[in-house]
Amino acid sequence: MLTLYWGSGSPFAWRVMLALAVKKMDYEGKLISFSSGELSTPEYLAMSPRGQVPLITDGNYSLTESLAIMQYLEARDSSVPIFGKTAQETGDIWRSIQLSAGYIEKPVFDVAKTIFKGQLDELRDTVVEARKL
Repeated sequence: MLTLYWGSGSPFAWRVMLALAVKKMDYEGKLISFSSGELSTPEYLAMSPRGQVPLITDGNYSLTESLAIMQYLEARDSSVPIFGKTAQETGDIWRSIQLSAGYIEKPVFDVAKTIFKGQLDELRDTVVEARKL
């Protein structure tokens, strides 16, 4: 049975949850609280050395990093493909993923972090710079 460890508000966990839903795969979800210290327990760090979500376990196997998890799910059950049915579809999907990861994610997170942490005044320059992208 797959187990997904996830945190509320994590877009990386959301992408794995979406893949699981599209593929209609059964899994047990374990919500991890970012403020509880669960991510830094020895047990969790044994499965996720960087202490992050998402994390899946499948029997004794554990895997982190959302895109790696999604590819694992694809290899585990390819009956509902999430990365395209043809070489062209797969190429187009991965190009979009790379564009997002390379150019969009960091500026969006820079802005979001300042808002969530209530640091807009201190990090105003970071937000202004992110808006230019």
